[in-house]
Amino acid sequence: MDYPISYELTTESGGQSNDFAIDSRTGVVDLLRTLDYETDPVEYHLRVKAIENRRQPVTSTVNVRSFVQLYFVEILS
Repeated sequence: MDYPISYELTTESGGQSNDFAIDSRTGVVDLLRTLDYETDPVEYHLRVKAIENRRQPVTSTVNVRSFVQLYFVEILS
């Protein structure tokens, strides 16, 4: 039997999770604002918890590392 799974960013993610949101049904993590490569951290550490919603819920937590990279594009006309 398949049970519905929900997702959440855990409190262990710290203040950095304020820059991210997670869709509780799909687990897709979105960025809530544009990052500034000059002032924001280069690396973010997030913890995502998956919860299988059965009579006695089953949980699993994974660490997610995200890197901010700057790319320069030269436009030739």
